[in-house]
Amino acid sequence: MTLANVIVNYRMRPLASSSDGPADERWRRTAIEEMRREERIDDPAPSTADIAKMFPMQLAATTLSIAKFWGLEINRDTPEADAIEELLKPRYRYWEDDIEHPSYFTISGESAS
Repeated sequence: MTLANVIVNYRMRPLASSSDGPADERWRRTAIEEMRREERIDDPAPSTADIAKMFPMQLAATTLSIAKFWGLEINRDTPEADAIEELLKPRYRYWEDDIEHPSYFTISGESAS
């Protein structure tokens, strides 16, 4: 989910910098459409450096979103995503796979660990 958010935000940058600016509802609708559509070969993609720069912030946002989705209340204007992640890991088994599945991130010839 985090990587998808990085890519969608990258692709929506032109909308954010348009002269009329993104209206919240239009931005939300466009983001949903962008997330659900099939990828095309000519879609813009962030560089590895851009992904590395944006990933930690998006990972924190994903962590906060998941905490809210699971019914936790976050009563701070500036929540500490690292602290929330530390709560989620032992209590909710955050970061643990819940079903067996093939690893999509192994390098050819390596075994998944």
